[in-house]
Amino acid sequence: MVPRSIDGRGEAARRAPCGLARLLPVLCLAAMAPLAACGGGGGGGDAAPERAAPAPQQPAPEPPVPEDPAPEPEPEEPAPPPPPKDPPPRDPFSEDVVFVPSSVPEPPPPPSPPERTPAPLPSAADFAGDGEYCGGNYPPESANCLNWGLGAVSAAAAYARIAEREGAFIAPGSGVTVGFIDTGIDTGHWEFDGPRIAMTLLEGDGDASGTSVSHGTQVASVVGARRDGGVPQTLEPRDFHGVAWGADLKMFAINLGSGRDDYTPATVAYLKDLFDPWMAGVLSDALAGRPGADTALADRRVDILNMSFSVAGLAESYDAGDIAGALDDTIAVAAQSDRADADKTLLVWSAGNMHGMSCDADAGIAECAAGSVVAGSPGVANALPVFVEALRGH
Repeated sequence: MVPRSIDGRGEAARRAPCGLARLLPVLCLAAMAPLAACGGGGGGGDAAPERAAPAPQQPAPEPPVPEDPAPEPEPEEPAPPPPPKDPPPRDPFSEDVVFVPSSVPEPPPPPSPPERTPAPLPSAADFAGDGEYCGGNYPPESANCLNWGLGAVSAAAAYARIAEREGAFIAPGSGVTVGFIDTGIDTGHWEFDGPRIAMTLLEGDGDASGTSVSHGTQVASVVGARRDGGVPQTLEPRDFHGVAWGADLKMFAINLGSGRDDYTPATVAYLKDLFDPWMAGVLSDALAGRPGADTALADRRVDILNMSFSVAGLAESYDAGDIAGALDDTIAVAAQSDRADADKTLLVWSAGNMHGMSCDADAGIAECAAGSVVAGSPGVANALPVFVEALRGH
């Protein structure tokens, strides 16, 4: 019988741990005490087990020496990129943008245009030297100037300032509508451009065309006769231009007397009963811009309104209170109280032509001397701003 250990396991069981110890010496030494049965056989049955002889201690193995790490390979320099390849030829039926290969040089940019020196602006001397400025192609210093009014108001200096501010080709008066209360205008006259003229007949026929003398045409030409117009050859020596040849003109035609009768001053009663209602009505129509001919000016209000007429009587011979009471309707219309100051029409009154008129020295007229009028003031209606402060400024 094969003796068994105290735990009943056979020899194979006793040897197995020791075989493990051969493989793992460190683990076997650590477990020596609990595995004492590995020392040898014992008696069977009731025999007390012999104490196993302790196994001889073995030295602990030395830890393995680490090997030197392998040297890291040096980084290799990156290979240069391959040269760019030209794209394939463009399909003539493709809508892609044409690619210009790098081998084809780009065309040089177009040369810059040469800088242009602006033409010098016309000076006052340039305007004054124009043959129509003096009229009749006379030089401006000539005593024979037909159009002496332009020189009298130094219009050439104003033209030069307009050219500097607006440009050399801007005609003075451009964008402004000038109205006239007068006898009418010859719309077919060569000194006017048709589209620049409109006429409204406020009373009478207002026909100022033809060969008859037209006071309204004369007054309108002082303002707006065109420059470099087509003048008949027989009249070229008398050619001239207006002070504002670029302005639009609007005529409000009325009937006027000759102004050459003997001088008889109007009474206050005449001014109140006859002149005031007539003047207020005419002035109201003109300021409202009554429709005229079928032109672009038909419904346009006027910026400036010229009135070259008067009623007999010098302002110096009347009391301011009497005039304010006699012409109250005309004063109310002229004041334009329904408009802001910037929107009011500028009223231009002539001074009157009464100086030198014949008069009756025995009629007790203060301004009559030796049979003719010596005028020391404008006409009574023309001087309304002198009598009424509300009319000053416009």
